[in-house]
Amino acid sequence: MALSKFQFKMKSTIPGINFGAEEEAGGQSIANFRRIYFEDSLFKFFPYGEVYYIDQVGIISDKLFFIEGMEFETKLGYNEEKQEDGGTVGGWLEHNYVWTEAQLNNGQPSNNVNGDQIFLLLSKHYMKNIHQSKSFNYEGAQQKMTISEILEKDLCPALDIPKNKQFISKTTGYPYVNQCNEMNGVFIENLSKVAYSISNQTSPFYTFINCNGEFYFMTIQELMQQPPAKVYVLDIAEDMQMNDKYIKRWETMHSGMKFNKYNYLRRFCTWDAGGQNNAEDFDIHTMTNYKVKDQNERLLVHRKFIPDSPVSTSYLGIQHLQDGPEYFKGFKNSYYRNTNLSYRMILLTQFNAKVIAGKTVEITVSKKMQNDEHATEYSGTWLITKSSHLFDKDGIPYSKLEIAKPKIRLDNNHPYKENFL
Repeated sequence: MALSKFQFKMKSTIPGINFGAEEEAGGQSIANFRRIYFEDSLFKFFPYGEVYYIDQVGIISDKLFFIEGMEFETKLGYNEEKQEDGGTVGGWLEHNYVWTEAQLNNGQPSNNVNGDQIFLLLSKHYMKNIHQSKSFNYEGAQQKMTISEILEKDLCPALDIPKNKQFISKTTGYPYVNQCNEMNGVFIENLSKVAYSISNQTSPFYTFINCNGEFYFMTIQELMQQPPAKVYVLDIAEDMQMNDKYIKRWETMHSGMKFNKYNYLRRFCTWDAGGQNNAEDFDIHTMTNYKVKDQNERLLVHRKFIPDSPVSTSYLGIQHLQDGPEYFKGFKNSYYRNTNLSYRMILLTQFNAKVIAGKTVEITVSKKMQNDEHATEYSGTWLITKSSHLFDKDGIPYSKLEIAKPKIRLDNNHPYKENFL
């Protein structure tokens, strides 16, 4: 019988290394791993992992040593279990990684070279992250494709991302784009800066691969509209350390002016083929004016602080007919990516394989007041911008989440509520 319901499996896709679950024949106790760590982020294209295996008899260092690029199927978690309320707990953090680097520490003197063998891992898709040179939608091209179609038909197959792992917002227009000896991941990130969706006209895009190998290329608005992967409660309760619905620790980071100052009122300039300058001024409220689940949420910039003249000017270049106006609309939106995620929190929770980058969580926060008013500023739907999952042999597995949202819901008695647009 396994000592812990948490299990870890890591098997190479060619014969060599097979760390099975403890209940399996020849499996490994999770206590044989000093540290198991995986992370993903909206701001980094590929997920990352570290596995510290306590190699007491030198199996890896003496027999298999470092095999660069070896692919591993990894799973961390446990089988889903039903709860009394009809929900479920458990699940697996599951993705294939490649062995990119190796280290040996905590070495001990013995007949063999032994110690902690550290596997440093990157997503298997990194192996397909190669330089290419391609042009799309150039003048006279036989086939015109939107950016979302370029991803679905060309770039996702090039990275070997399965169809069922693709989450792509539909884009508008047929911009002329070039992959000029850029790596596939870099080119996709550059496309996210110019992608435009008529359905979400002021919503910028993010792109990344998360810890479950899911590829995202979506607008912030569509990311925020997803159903929550988990509902958390921020409160003090007797069973809060063992009950997975409670947040164990939290902190806030609202980096408003750092992200927003130059977006209070920004001027965008483009030139048409005849050399005519087309200048447009947009204030921060206009460019973050898209639907959120809670219509009472506000961007916390007082209307009094919006300047009368532009704080900054952005020169977007010459607008060619083959580029299309959508290219410049998408480029314009990209300036507001961090502005839309300037309200941030860090949560520490029990390990949960479902709370990973690109998913949403819902938070209910109770304020211990006489009228039991809810702290609405912290409650509601939040987007997971980064997730870190750690199992250490001396503790309970946990997940650390960095979450963000574009606007904040205010208490009814907020003194400046009517001054936020």
